[in-house]
Amino acid sequence: LPISTPTFVNINRITSSKGKEYEAWINAIKGVSSIFLSDGNYELNVSSTLPTLNIQLNFYLTVSNGTFSLKSDANETIAPDTNGVFDLKISEPNFKVKAIDPGSPATSVNNVSIDVQKGENGDLGYQTGGWTGTSFAQMFLPQGIFKINLWPNDTDNFAQKSYVVSVGQNGIPTIAGITVGSDGVFNLPLAVPNFKFKIVNPNDQTIPLIQSWVNYCKKVNGKYSQCDGRGTNDKGVGAAKLDDGDYLINVYPDFRSAFVMKTYSATVVNGVVSVTGANIVDSRFQLTLDIPNVSGTILVSGRSEEHTSELQSRQYLVCRLLLEKK
Repeated sequence: LPISTPTFVNINRITSSKGKEYEAWINAIKGVSSIFLSDGNYELNVSSTLPTLNIQLNFYLTVSNGTFSLKSDANETIAPDTNGVFDLKISEPNFKVKAIDPGSPATSVNNVSIDVQKGENGDLGYQTGGWTGTSFAQMFLPQGIFKINLWPNDTDNFAQKSYVVSVGQNGIPTIAGITVGSDGVFNLPLAVPNFKFKIVNPNDQTIPLIQSWVNYCKKVNGKYSQCDGRGTNDKGVGAAKLDDGDYLINVYPDFRSAFVMKTYSATVVNGVVSVTGANIVDSRFQLTLDIPNVSGTILVSGRSEEHTSELQSRQYLVCRLLLEKK
């Protein structure tokens, strides 16, 4: 990137046992930075902070006995210069995307977050992401099949929608049923929400709970296995487009919350959503959280050492862990 471009580099360590884990983060204010990395495999996510350059690209690094091997997202080997500095040249973006109003295709929807997952179902790991800002997002996608998710900030009128992107050997992305514009930008319609919700305090439902999460799982072949989710904004609201079927809806609080997860049952018939036990206020389902009513001690035997630590579960139930010395 140009030396005047503020750039962030997120570094994840890749292991066979734990997959991808956060390792470090670099802020390359003037385009140059350095870090110490031990032996291992890493993924580097390079992104610009300029609103006019909404782009993120990935690089892959292997460190062995202090020797570095770096490749681009296009599997091109990158060699360091005579000073040992790797030049992370940004490949020309081959995928540009703009979110549009499904009811008015000529109208752009601003401030849409985009994430790209590997595989048709997005189950092979995170690839890259971006932010449309007031124009469009752009990124480089290597050869393969990807699931792209569009997450609108405006949850009153729009909902998340996903598309499958295929990139051939020629490096040209295609989306079934979508024609790329003359400007090289894919104009992708968002979904119209049929499930609008607001997460509220169980003790006082006039108080919204921000930074919470709603996970909705559709029943398929007798199991609630087809899951997706949506977070809430600074007003505690969110929205989604649910297909016909039966769902389990799990409401998760912010990690600082004193409340715990609550589960609802929902049914969608002809696009109309009904949620058991949830009131509707101002066209939104009022979803609450549960108040914790149990605490306990977990005793783990069969260990050679003695250790005590504080643990907190996904439902934020704090327990004391005692490892018995055998």
